[in-house]
Amino acid sequence: MKHISKLLSVLLITLLVGIMPASAGVSNRDGNLTADGNMEKAGTTGFATINSAVLSKETGALNTTGSQVLRVTNNGAAQGAARFNPHILVTAGLQYKISGQVRCSDATLNPYFYRITGTSQLLWSGTTGTAIQSFDFVSTMTLDGYLALYNNEGGGAPYDQYCEWDNISVTRYYGKLQNRDVNLLADGDMEATGTTSWSFTGATTGTKQAGASDLQGSRILRLFRNTSGAGASQLSNQLFAGVPYRITGWARGDGTNAPIILQSTGSTGGAPWTGTTSTSWQNIDVIYTPTNTGTFWLYAGVNDGAYTEWDNMSVTRYYGKVQNRDTQ
Repeated sequence: MKHISKLLSVLLITLLVGIMPASAGVSNRDGNLTADGNMEKAGTTGFATINSAVLSKETGALNTTGSQVLRVTNNGAAQGAARFNPHILVTAGLQYKISGQVRCSDATLNPYFYRITGTSQLLWSGTTGTAIQSFDFVSTMTLDGYLALYNNEGGGAPYDQYCEWDNISVTRYYGKLQNRDVNLLADGDMEATGTTSWSFTGATTGTKQAGASDLQGSRILRLFRNTSGAGASQLSNQLFAGVPYRITGWARGDGTNAPIILQSTGSTGGAPWTGTTSTSWQNIDVIYTPTNTGTFWLYAGVNDGAYTEWDNMSVTRYYGKVQNRDTQ
């Protein structure tokens, strides 16, 4: 009976996973925002024309996958273009990772990737020529807007040449944390000889001291509070609102001050982790989801003339127990 019960449980879980909507969980957080970026759908309904350009799907591939490309042909205007349809609305201040390939029919053509609406933002400019060009870049949007593929034809009228685009991917970019197991912090283990990876408020004296929290390494970071507002920070405006992070490490007090990891806004209210004034090393392992996009802060404590010490700090993107390899 035990084996039958276990089998039924497995079947039930499989069934539930199969019927869950695509939006469930966090697996789509970094998904391709384009409706037809690989150009494999029939027709061009995934795109809308700009400047009277003619859009067509053509047989071929710009790498080893797929069988179609999107051809954008100029039609009397020097800058024919295709806008993604439905709109890919990008947001001011956020970062996006954009990649793909393009090939143009004439040596006078320059392929462009733009954010349009308002003051347009040139995100990527290819070179003139007919060779296949690959692009893979991260860009911070200066305004809200939409994304478009442009042909810039420099050979003069009748402006009838084309560029072919393939394998376009647009995803939200969260920095190094797109590699799920990568520590976002520089010098999180505190083993660098100096403190240049950390930014200190004017009220803080940050120094490296000899020592180790858990038998690893030989240096720790000491944060001495001179006046109020003392702390050390990294990842300025790179902890994103609504995105969960796992924070691990070690910290200790000096008998007077307790170590605190501050909110992304720099506030002690609702701090994701607060230690004690004990001089013994205290382990940190918390999941933190910022309510505001901000910065990673270590706090020197609430009393002037005292300090806290930190070692082996790590901040990684958290995808839940199933996706974190070291979580039972």
